[in-house]
Amino acid sequence: MCDPITILTGAALTEAVKLVFDQTQKLLGFLGRRREKGADAQPAAITSPVLRGELRDAVPNLDRVAAYEEVLKRIVGELSLYTAEADPGKVEPLLDAARAVLEDVYGRTITFAWESDRQATGARVEGRVQADLVHGKLLGVGIESVTEGDVKGTAVAGEVEAGGEVTGVKIKHLGRP
Repeated sequence: MCDPITILTGAALTEAVKLVFDQTQKLLGFLGRRREKGADAQPAAITSPVLRGELRDAVPNLDRVAAYEEVLKRIVGELSLYTAEADPGKVEPLLDAARAVLEDVYGRTITFAWESDRQATGARVEGRVQADLVHGKLLGVGIESVTEGDVKGTAVAGEVEAGGEVTGVKIKHLGRP
C-alpha cells in the first residue's frame, strides 16, 4: 500500500505540472497572437489548488515572453512527456525553471501550496532610488492600495536637507477593501 503523503505529493505534483504546462502554452499563444494580429495579452486570474494565493489581473509582459520563447517551448516539450509515475526529482527542477520564467513575465510571485518558506502568490513590487542630496521627497515605492504580495522599496540618500524626506515604501491602503 502507498504512503498517503506519497499519493498527495504525486497528485499535487501532477496538478503543478498541469498548471505550469497550461500557463506556458497560454504565454506562447499570446505571443503568437501578437505576431499575427498585434493583439495584447488580456488580464486573467490564475488560480489553482496547488497555489498558495492567486494572481488576479495577471498580464504577461510580452516582450519578456518573446525573450523566453525558446525556453518556454522547451518547457512545454518536456512537460508534455510527464506522467504521474515520473521521478519528482526530475520534474521539480523543470517546475522551478518554469516558475522563474512565469514570475518574470507576470512580475508576480508564484508559490506552490506546499512551500511555506516563500511569500504567497501575488503581486511583487520593487523599487530602489538613490540620491546624493535630497531637497524635497525621495520615495522608493509609493502605492495607493495593495491587497497581497511582496513590496520592497529602498531609498538611499547621502544628505537630506532640512524639510527633506526619505521613504522606502509608502502604502495608503493595505489589505482587502
